Amino acid sequence: MLITATTATCVLSAIEHSTQTTLYPVFDTSPVNITTTSGRTAKLPCEVFYRGNHKVVWMNPQKTVLTRMDHRIIDDMRISVERHLLREWNLHIRSVGYEDKGEYTCSINTEPVQEKHVFLEVQVPTKIVDEWSSRDMTVSEGDTVELICNATGVPPPTILWYKQTQYYDSAEKKAIVEPGEILVIHNVSRFCDGTFECVAYNDVGHSVSREINVAVVFPPEVMLRVNRIGQFLGKETILECIISASPMTTSVWLRNGKELKNRSGKFRTEGYSEGPHTVTLNLHIINIQPEDYGIYSCYASNAYGEDVEEMVLYEYPRQSPSRPRDIATETTRSVFPSSRTSYTVAPGGMLLNGNNVLSAPMSRSSGTSLKFSTENRIACLFVKLVLVYITLFVMPL
Repeated sequence: MLITATTATCVLSAIEHSTQTTLYPVFDTSPVNITTTSGRTAKLPCEVFYRGNHKVVWMNPQKTVLTRMDHRIIDDMRISVERHLLREWNLHIRSVGYEDKGEYTCSINTEPVQEKHVFLEVQVPTKIVDEWSSRDMTVSEGDTVELICNATGVPPPTILWYKQTQYYDSAEKKAIVEPGEILVIHNVSRFCDGTFECVAYNDVGHSVSREINVAVVFPPEVMLRVNRIGQFLGKETILECIISASPMTTSVWLRNGKELKNRSGKFRTEGYSEGPHTVTLNLHIINIQPEDYGIYSCYASNAYGEDVEEMVLYEYPRQSPSRPRDIATETTRSVFPSSRTSYTVAPGGMLLNGNNVLSAPMSRSSGTSLKFSTENRIACLFVKLVLVYITLFVMPL
């Protein structure tokens, strides 16, 4: 068979056309969403099958050409095209920042041009902005306090407030208000002072926190449990007063306007903490003498005011020792009310109680006996028993 030059040209053209049709680029144009965290490397996918002689170009959200084929066009060292496989034309952005977010375009110069859109979302961990947040502060009791915790992040962070004081167990801390950037305390009191902590988080990375110390100042307040106290001469006593103040500067016991300092054998002062801003100030007075009785003053002062309360130390009167009562004697006296009656013996041997004859002796001259009635005999026996009792029990006392 004879093939002319013209025929050969037609055959070659048909073969070439057939090859180009078979290798026409296959390009996935479906959009893709990529989410990453700032500081990491963002990987934007793009795959082209049967690229042939077509060119692949990446553009940023501002439609600036970043790369042509595998060459970087702009002067940004963070950007490169990575190709682990021949079909891959992936765009890598190292140390990606929030400003890199947006819609990127991977295109191939076919007719018409084919494009693949990749939407990059960059999340940013929470960060507290120091210059826009509150610092430690000192306020007066009754003021209105405003605490600010300015935090940034993508998505916007949630901010919680906590209170840390001596009354609070930080291991079981709970938010004191609803979430918010600003904490307002109206009519602040001494019980509101302490350390406030704001915690910000947005589930990207770790949460961050900031502590703000709030000191509430107020003038001293002096309180006495009692304003009079008594004690015997030569004994020891303690005068006690309770002082609340912030700051706690001067707190002393005074006598006649002079501070009572520690003195061996006479005065000793001791202070005990009773919680935030409160102390108990004790004055020990040893071996009390007459000149120690009188008025004592508990005095406290700071830059915001002063206060004083007075206590009187007086002498307890001494009581003379009393003789213990004898129960047996009292009982006897109540049973025998006549036990203290005076008895005498008249001439002739008669026993007299006043003008009454209780007993008489027998007459020796007549040889006859003096007869007594039954009543007189009983009375005489009773008197003898009383006399014996008085002799044995009452007279020794």
